[in-house]
Amino acid sequence: MSKILKYLKKYKFATLMVFALLIVQAYCDLSLPNYTADIVDTGIMQGGVENIAPQVVSEEAMNDIMLFMTEEEKNQVMENYVLRESINDCDIPTEESVAEGKVYELDTDDESVIEELGEDMGMPMVTYAMISQSQGDESQSEEMTDEQKAMVEELGELIQQNMAENAGKNGTQTDMSQLTDEQKAQMQAEQSNQDMDLIALIESGQLDAEVLRNFFTEKFEDMSDMLVSQYAKSFNKAEYEALGVDMNKFQNSYLFTAAAKMLAMASVIMISTIVICYLAAKIGAGVGLDLRIGVFKKVVSFSNEEMDNFSTSSLITRSTNDIQQIQMVLTIMLRMCMYAPILGIGGLIKVFNTNVSMMWTIGLAV
Repeated sequence: MSKILKYLKKYKFATLMVFALLIVQAYCDLSLPNYTADIVDTGIMQGGVENIAPQVVSEEAMNDIMLFMTEEEKNQVMENYVLRESINDCDIPTEESVAEGKVYELDTDDESVIEELGEDMGMPMVTYAMISQSQGDESQSEEMTDEQKAMVEELGELIQQNMAENAGKNGTQTDMSQLTDEQKAQMQAEQSNQDMDLIALIESGQLDAEVLRNFFTEKFEDMSDMLVSQYAKSFNKAEYEALGVDMNKFQNSYLFTAAAKMLAMASVIMISTIVICYLAAKIGAGVGLDLRIGVFKKVVSFSNEEMDNFSTSSLITRSTNDIQQIQMVLTIMLRMCMYAPILGIGGLIKVFNTNVSMMWTIGLAV
């Protein structure tokens, strides 16, 4: 095999072109499933809401979310959002009837910055959304799962404890040991009542926002980051609808963009495949030509005695069929054998970047 591969030196540029195009083809092949998943998860399930960082958000909601942020996170958010007088002033499709009030609009297209904003805003948004859900009406409570109801009860106890601690700091702490069980239950019911505004309690200093954020961070740390992302995107979707964003146009815009990217990827794959087949066939034909020339020169250089050791049919077979087989093997090797390890390595990289918890499974399979 090494003797055959030495003939590739003459076609090293074309061989490198094939290798590069195989990498491009593998990248596109591995990216298409991601776009398909994005169309289903983001385009259909999330209504086209692509990022954790909202494109638009009401001034009131932004102020409430920032209660659960650190100063560094607040500064990062304020640097990349601009306050508009109305949702109609934002670059986003809207309904005929929109909500009144000022709106913050995302003022950057840098994907890395948007991703950083998502990391900064993700947990504060989830905290705000979960608090809002815990203060919902009875119909919302009936839709909660048992785990969510247990979380709400635990949250109520935490709020009660934190408010008691803050009251103690202000000299107004209630001695819980002196209360009866009925009084404790009544106090907890009052603090869990939907009319209690937790945001107002945080702003007044009766409740610590950091305590609530740490509570939900602890609850979500054993779960996938994807779950936090889904909660945040669901909040964004509800916020868009409340502001009067035309969700049909917004969703269709995302779906058409994702579909266009998929078509572009498929076109690149098609063009790469055509060029690879052409170059591989040209390399194989060139090597076959060189081999036939080499065989012909070798046979011509034989003496009469050496010529008697080979039959005419044998020499014809070596110059035609045998070299044809080598040419086909070389072409298949360039088109398929080189592609398999490139696709395998690319797949491993994709898996490791997508879900680190699957590394042991992939390692075992390899």
